[in-house]
Amino acid sequence: MRINSSIDMIRSAYCDSAIDEHTKILFYLRSLFDKNRLPQEYASVSPIKSGTTAVEEIYRYIRKRNARRDIVKAAIRYLSAYIPDLRESYTSRSGYFTIHYSTSGPHAVPAADINGNGVPDYVEFAGECLDYSRELTCNTRGFRYPVSEAGGGKFDIYLMDLQGKYGITFPSRYHNTKNIGQRIASCYISMDNSYSSDKGFKKKWDDCMRVTAAHEFFHAVQNAYNVDADSWWKEASATWNEDEAYDGVNDYFQYLDRVFSYPEKPLENSSYGGVVFAKYISENYGGYQMIRRIWEKQYSSYRNSINAIDAAIAEAYPEKGIGSVYNEFTACNYNPAQYYREGSQWKISAAVQNTYEKYPVSSGDGRLSHLSAHYKVFKPASPRYRTLKLSINGSKNVKWGFKLLKRRRSDDMCEEIYIPCKDDSGVYEISCGSFGETYKEVCLIPANLDKEYDNAGYTYSAFVE
Repeated sequence: MRINSSIDMIRSAYCDSAIDEHTKILFYLRSLFDKNRLPQEYASVSPIKSGTTAVEEIYRYIRKRNARRDIVKAAIRYLSAYIPDLRESYTSRSGYFTIHYSTSGPHAVPAADINGNGVPDYVEFAGECLDYSRELTCNTRGFRYPVSEAGGGKFDIYLMDLQGKYGITFPSRYHNTKNIGQRIASCYISMDNSYSSDKGFKKKWDDCMRVTAAHEFFHAVQNAYNVDADSWWKEASATWNEDEAYDGVNDYFQYLDRVFSYPEKPLENSSYGGVVFAKYISENYGGYQMIRRIWEKQYSSYRNSINAIDAAIAEAYPEKGIGSVYNEFTACNYNPAQYYREGSQWKISAAVQNTYEKYPVSSGDGRLSHLSAHYKVFKPASPRYRTLKLSINGSKNVKWGFKLLKRRRSDDMCEEIYIPCKDDSGVYEISCGSFGETYKEVCLIPANLDKEYDNAGYTYSAFVE
């Protein structure tokens, strides 16, 4: 069952044209800063993983000429007064992070101080997690350091009652670059002061702290490349980074359905669930170096994240691009346990649109948005069937990816058959022998590999002999 935070529901409504941009921003503000005024249909007890990209969308809205003045005024009021007066501070062991906190009032952190040094253990642990995230991400793996203001060498962290949000990274000052005119920004991070279960958090407080430190710090790193990169990729790669830093927490499991349950949605709709795509890239195309390469492309050449991913892949693998990689990705999502390092733990796979057990299937069809896929499963009515024959016809001038995954009866593993497609499409036919004997089911996966073209139609038919 999909569990959505209020931000998720607002974004979904906007993507489905149920609300306009003005309403989206207004509801963002209420969700983040004044949730009692949020309409009931967008209220949720599920914590907000990160408010960072919503905050950035709010800042971008403020700069728009057609922005509603009342919403802009409200946004400025909320943003300027959000960080409370926190009287205490602690410098992490690395000397890089200054952590602001309180020991009394609504923003008080847990008081435990086992080592008796006068600094709450909660605060010291936050420093440890942040130091480790920075060491791994920047010092070891070579991602850019967050932008520092002139004369400053430290990074501010605020521990406060976020009322059901893991964390938020706020831009503090923007800078234009000379590359593609994109912006970078210095920033600061707010993280929750307790991660208690009564705020909706399911994991233990220390695990919530771990993944939030790695997630939000990576948002700060992203701001050193391109503030205006696509929100979905920011969240996908920040979620990827938290699992790289703290592999055993697996907080990202709760977002997997955003890819697997809705494969017919464009890749950009995946948000945190896009971590699956980031994992596929890193596990098959060069590890963290490829994720870093993509962000370097965002810095030097591309605002659009899809184009940056496409260029980074093509640079390292000239015969590849985002389309061909996405085609492989959709195949692997039919049986994640076989294709991903942690796939056996996910207990989820791509949603199937149609299942057939009676033949012939004479007139199946479908339509797909860019970078999306369908899953059509064919099962034998009895083991006596020997050959399944499929015919697929895709609309012209679309980059199609048609493939079959044949699931073996013996071990539940799949064998892939990629069907060569010409750019002008056409009719393609393919046969699968031992249908019912060796293979207990066959899945046809049509995917629209185009980066922009939507509403691409295809037809298919099937019979057995």
